[in-house]
Amino acid sequence: MNPYAGCSCSCVYCNDKCSGKVMVKTDFLHLLSRELDRLKSVLHVGLGTACEPYCGAEERFNLTRHTLELLARRKLPVQIFTRSNLVLRDMDLLRNHSRQGLLAVSVSISTLNSGKARIIERGSPLPSERAKLLAELKKSGIFAGVLLSPVIPYVTDSKKDLEKIFRLAASCGADYIIPAVLSFNNKKLKGGCTDELLKSFPREASKISRLYGESALPSEEYLCELNALLMELSVKHKLGLSLPVEDEIPWPVDLHSSFPVN
Repeated sequence: MNPYAGCSCSCVYCNDKCSGKVMVKTDFLHLLSRELDRLKSVLHVGLGTACEPYCGAEERFNLTRHTLELLARRKLPVQIFTRSNLVLRDMDLLRNHSRQGLLAVSVSISTLNSGKARIIERGSPLPSERAKLLAELKKSGIFAGVLLSPVIPYVTDSKKDLEKIFRLAASCGADYIIPAVLSFNNKKLKGGCTDELLKSFPREASKISRLYGESALPSEEYLCELNALLMELSVKHKLGLSLPVEDEIPWPVDLHSSFPVN
């Protein structure tokens, strides 16, 4: 679910840049309430799967907060994807839903290198701010972890860079870390992303083009190598690579799956 359309984060890898414009779905709560009233089974909800649910417009319109209220009233499990400290405003809702085992807040961190972050995620909070957000969520007793997405080949995928994120997550007491490799839904996004990377990472951008070829994902060989590295780091830092299910930590990760990029 996405109460807003468009995003101001201006990430080079995102489908939803929309020139930095954010549009408010004025009928969102009405339609959501109607659909929830018709619901006959448990619905697992991802909030902010395409764009930031705690964008600047949320301070005025409160669509995300009211959405959480509707979902909490029906005791539906929710995973929030965010980079914004504004999520802390709703701590009362988050804490109550988390205590019931129905909430996970995934803080999106693709790199801890502020220089790289300013290039690939120009309109986003700095990685250091997101690290503080994760720490604050855990300090407040919220079930939370890291969305390590996207892992960009040759730019953010070195063992040194990835281990920094795992180490940070572990030090904050994160409950999980969910990785996803950079994927392209269409040729337009692929071309635009490569062009943007070419300006700052010319050598890496050329290698990315060769690695992906005509595919939406990198080569099978690359995926296997990355998967092995992530498995190594997950075991070392005792962090599961997906949300825990029934008190068990499932270790395998499927990098062919495209997690939402936030």
